[in-house]
Amino acid sequence: MCAPLTDRELEKTVFPALDKGWKVERSYTAAEKMKPAPRSDHSLDMVPMDKAEEKMPEWLVTGYIPRYQISSLAGDGGSGKATVWCSLAADISNGKKAFLENFFPDSFGGGVPQKVMFFSAEDSFEYTLKCRLRKNGANLAKIFSIDIADERFQDIKFNSHFLERLIEKHRPALCIFNPIQAFVPPDMASCTRPTPGTT
Repeated sequence: MCAPLTDRELEKTVFPALDKGWKVERSYTAAEKMKPAPRSDHSLDMVPMDKAEEKMPEWLVTGYIPRYQISSLAGDGGSGKATVWCSLAADISNGKKAFLENFFPDSFGGGVPQKVMFFSAEDSFEYTLKCRLRKNGANLAKIFSIDIADERFQDIKFNSHFLERLIEKHRPALCIFNPIQAFVPPDMASCTRPTPGTT
């Protein structure tokens, strides 16, 4: 939860606002009435699991990263998350079997070089990201990014039309956001602090 305001903060910011004589446009009760009422006529039918359709996931990285879905990698700062993502991005850009797939002998293992979009709010690609990818043997022509110093970077949020257009244009097999909390828009964020180091 957010830390409560101190007495001094209340006196400085909140209490003066209460004395300004703001005009109330509508009462709280009236505002509540404007909300759509929850429906009570929904069907009560449910699907028993013996009738539910079961599908096998299509894997990008067998056992770890399914295609067309969201995967996260969590850890403390400096524990090597970006290093893992750089290695995975390099393998996928070359169509190679990812190092994680060594635990799955029957894994598909790629075969076709694929595009990767890599957004890092922590590392400049000029000084850090490109070097890490190159050292991992990445096919750099298949990896796309916008540098953190580029003003457009601020518009890369999970609900942004700009990000939607980028994905539609480049159609990446893998899209990396590091760290994830840097790309959560303000209206999706809450007072609860995100787990540190989630990617």
